[in-house]
Amino acid sequence: MRERCSSPSVARSVSSGALSTPPFSGAVCPCSPPVGADVVQRSPAHGFAEHRSAVGGEDCQRPFPLDEDAYEATSTLAQLSLAHPGEYLGRGSLICSLHAMTAQTIPRFLYAKSTDSVSEFREPLQRFSDMPLATTVAELVPNLPPMLVVETLTAAFFADVNWRYGIPEDWFRITRSQMWMSLQHRQAVSAQVNAHWLVLLFAIMASAPQAAYDDVARVAHVRCSDDYFMCAMMARRMTDDDFLNVPSASFMDSAADGTVLGCLATPLLCDYLAARGRISEAWKLVGTAIRCAIAVGLHRDPEWKLWQMMSADEKLLRRRAWWGLFTADKYVPQFYLGLRA
Repeated sequence: MRERCSSPSVARSVSSGALSTPPFSGAVCPCSPPVGADVVQRSPAHGFAEHRSAVGGEDCQRPFPLDEDAYEATSTLAQLSLAHPGEYLGRGSLICSLHAMTAQTIPRFLYAKSTDSVSEFREPLQRFSDMPLATTVAELVPNLPPMLVVETLTAAFFADVNWRYGIPEDWFRITRSQMWMSLQHRQAVSAQVNAHWLVLLFAIMASAPQAAYDDVARVAHVRCSDDYFMCAMMARRMTDDDFLNVPSASFMDSAADGTVLGCLATPLLCDYLAARGRISEAWKLVGTAIRCAIAVGLHRDPEWKLWQMMSADEKLLRRRAWWGLFTADKYVPQFYLGLRA
């Protein structure tokens, strides 16, 4: 719909001889020229057609509108780069910008069909990763690579990537050594490894720079980053399953233990998905993690007087995890999907 380039506020400024106009509102077209005589506007970057306007004047013309065929092609590519067909993309998204360049005579949104139980057009699936499904921690732990690979990937992560996330390196190395010693010196202990910790460990390995994968591949077998990402997601599903089990009667063990670590890993997983065009999945992931974080009180200050005594590491992890989720929940929906956080 076209907007008018005139407004009462502009007219008043003209009549009073003012040299500047007030900021435009939703009713004023942002392409309004300086007040006075007819003015020719030309974009220096694109050489847009001349826009002539007088006070009380003419409609704003959209430069170079897309035709329907061009819009269909570009919007399809844009949709697939952000979300699956039928998933909603809001105002401010790339789809919205493309649609604004058309005559707007065709509908903008596809919708996800819900009325059929069978799809006749479903194509064979191309999996994100070929990792076999693991349903228990005991099945997942053997997917850990040798210590040389783990050290190479995690060291590269902390050297080149961790500045974006602030995961405490000293704490991480101590905790990783604790797990490694337990796996090497005890029998049947793999089932006791915390699944939330595995989410974080595999997420860090998946987020390591590709150069680290290339270096360690010369001396040891290493899977691709997609495989380690899938291991992190499988561990995450296990943490959800733990909450469906009968709660433990002991206060020394709870399905909620380690939830902070899964929240700490979520921004890594979101960025990994976003870099591969799975923006909508990243948004869903961070939304779920925020609910899990609130469920264990991450939204409350660790210095809150009603908490039982927390270690310094626990306080630090809680703060880093909460602010990581807060940041991810702001930029993923707003800057990519055009949705409010």
